Amino acid sequence: MSQSRWIKLHTNFFSHRKTMRLRSAIGFHAFWVPPRLWAYAMEHRQSGSFEDFSDDEIALAIGYDGDAKKLVAGLIGAGFLDKETRAIHNWEKYFALAKANELHARKAASVRWGKDKTRQDKRASICSAHAEHMLSIAANESQPASKDVDAKDDDDVGWLEKLKADPSYQGIDVSREWGKMANWCKANGRKATRRRFINWLNRCDKPVNLPAGTSTAPPSTYTLKTQLEAVDTQIAEVKKRGFDDAFGLRLKTEDAAQLKELQAKRDEIISKMGKLT
Repeated sequence: MSQSRWIKLHTNFFSHRKTMRLRSAIGFHAFWVPPRLWAYAMEHRQSGSFEDFSDDEIALAIGYDGDAKKLVAGLIGAGFLDKETRAIHNWEKYFALAKANELHARKAASVRWGKDKTRQDKRASICSAHAEHMLSIAANESQPASKDVDAKDDDDVGWLEKLKADPSYQGIDVSREWGKMANWCKANGRKATRRRFINWLNRCDKPVNLPAGTSTAPPSTYTLKTQLEAVDTQIAEVKKRGFDDAFGLRLKTEDAAQLKELQAKRDEIISKMGKLT
């Protein structure tokens, strides 16, 4: 189906002298015949000329079932049709205006569609960036191990001893953490690599260093508060390593496990604080 066009009808058409003249010839049909003639020309005779149409053909084209000769004579006499060419009077002027408005509407639609397409491209770009981020996380988690240390050899034992002596991990039971990581890897189908273990240690709970002279036993409200602040700091650090999307906070598997442990530890500290009050 072709795009619908429109014609311009002035508000004074019904009381215009030309309409009154046509009414005297064909009666009340004068109020709809000219608009129907214009609409037919806009769709099928864009030249505006009916020179090759007989009187009966003009009547059939617009749906007039009265006297065809009287109809055409009335249109010519009222000035709606030119006598010599049987062309609609001033058709070039009105047809040009209609075409100009049609082109303007198409241009406006094109601009509007361009804006909509820009929004769609922007949304697609955001989705693509999110997908790439998720793929990079999956790739990092599934990277082949540079050295499989599922079973510790002599080199790994020496490496672990160096970690135990490293001041960065002072207060952390390196051997115990190694066992925890190895069990986690077996349960989740991962490789226990040195790089993974270093990341594991960097996320471990570090011992709370209380101010000098602070009593450590029995636990006081101050001690528990200090421990709670340390745990909250560690929870914040873990959350920073993730990102938020429409479904909430996204974390790597080991980060999620650590966050769960920290939250459980936090609940335990708050429970102890409640018993002291």
